[in-house]
Amino acid sequence: MVNASLEAIHAKLLELRPTLLANHGTIAHVKKADNSSLTELDMQVEKELIAAIKEVDSTVGFFGEEFGQQGDSDRFWTIDPIDGTEAFIRGLPFCTNMLAYIEDGEVQAAVIYNFVLDEYYQAIKGRGATCNGAPIHVSKRDISHACIEFEIRHTEQANRDMYFELPKFSMVKFSAAGFGFCQVARGRTEARVS
Repeated sequence: MVNASLEAIHAKLLELRPTLLANHGTIAHVKKADNSSLTELDMQVEKELIAAIKEVDSTVGFFGEEFGQQGDSDRFWTIDPIDGTEAFIRGLPFCTNMLAYIEDGEVQAAVIYNFVLDEYYQAIKGRGATCNGAPIHVSKRDISHACIEFEIRHTEQANRDMYFELPKFSMVKFSAAGFGFCQVARGRTEARVS
């Protein structure tokens, strides 16, 4: 069922790409209760991904950023329909679609699609990761040459302490988690601290 779901996800994301690109940098938004941004496409993409997966696996559950838990909580897909909504609103290339399949508390498969750059990342437990079908690998650079992406809440003392431990490394800050995860998976950066 996972392979069929992955195929359905890939097809649906490719189908949604023109709409996402047409609205990249131009879409209206509102603020949610947690002060994060929300667009109509966040909700539409989540609904369409759920429908596509249900066509091939009607018994799986979902935990989406916009609509929460639906169905089975032991075997489900987590969905962040547009990770980096703020980047999406502003027309920056750091926004992605993210999904992960969880079974009995463990990630079995994951997808991150950077629809702006048309980079489709997929990982399956025990089978490695790919970008647009080609195998990818994490960096083998020496730690002394590490580039670390960070995203931490500076309001917490423990986070500030950790942040000030990092200056010996080159640091970067991207606008969204999914984009950063892909940079680590491809070996472009060595780590992401969040």
